[in-house]
Amino acid sequence: MDYSWNVTGKTLPKETGKYLIITEDGDYQIAKFIRCTIPGVAEMVRWETNHGELPKYWTELPEKPKTLKVFISQPMSGRTADEIVEERAMMIRRISQKYSYLLPLQIVDSFNPKALNDGNPIEELGKCISLMHDADYVVFANNWDKSKGCRTENFVATEYGIKRIYPEDYMF
Repeated sequence: MDYSWNVTGKTLPKETGKYLIITEDGDYQIAKFIRCTIPGVAEMVRWETNHGELPKYWTELPEKPKTLKVFISQPMSGRTADEIVEERAMMIRRISQKYSYLLPLQIVDSFNPKALNDGNPIEELGKCISLMHDADYVVFANNWDKSKGCRTENFVATEYGIKRIYPEDYMF
């Protein structure tokens, strides 16, 4: 059964949407909150729940599950594409084991094997940095602090408030 409640005199969400609610008796359920405003005339709000109880607390649910976007900062100079890919795979496995309980991970792919031999290092670094803007986290590989590119990516992440994960945070 679907119950609708008109609500007055309570602090309410600002947006229409789905919310996880906790009722007075401590029960959890998903409810829909509807806010309808007719400018200058009236505002109507209501909760639609399955059990007919008004929520005591609520938190908004996203329409689609979010992912944690992860950018990998990894030394590349003097290494083969196979070595880089192998290290990335190990990093992704370990990061997934440690952090995917939060949200599914999405890797922001910045590795271009053709650029290892043919690319201009500064141009490639610029391309990588431009991809970082999408990342929630930058994950650094072993020996990142010995690489000019990784140190630059660390500086950019720090300056722009992108969260950073260092090898000691995910190596176990």
